[in-house]
Amino acid sequence: MNFKILKPALTACLLFVTVLSFAQKDFQGKAYYESKTTVDMSNFGGGQLSEERKKEIAGRMKSMLEKTFILTFNQSESVYKEEERLEAPSTGRGPRFGAMSFTGGDQYKNVSNKELLQEQEFFGNSF
Repeated sequence: MNFKILKPALTACLLFVTVLSFAQKDFQGKAYYESKTTVDMSNFGGGQLSEERKKEIAGRMKSMLEKTFILTFNQSESVYKEEERLEAPSTGRGPRFGAMSFTGGDQYKNVSNKELLQEQEFFGNSF
């Protein structure tokens, strides 16, 4: 028996079986994305704010500038949404910037039906 011919044929057959076993029809998963934005506080307030006050403002803004998003998907559908967090208790000083925003909400996409739905939030109301 000639092993020089049999070895490449056996390797090709084994490779084909391996590819078929990994080509699953049940394709699904979850991906986590982190978004971090930094603000240069050196010129914040026109140089009139103390360093302590700048640190306090930066601490309040941190929760708005650092977000985690989760993408849950399968072969035909995906849901992209922001990870929910508990808000820190407010000290009652100054305006709440989060209540005055327009943010994109959860996003649902179905490629089979060519459908895209997105929840919008404006001044605390969902649309």
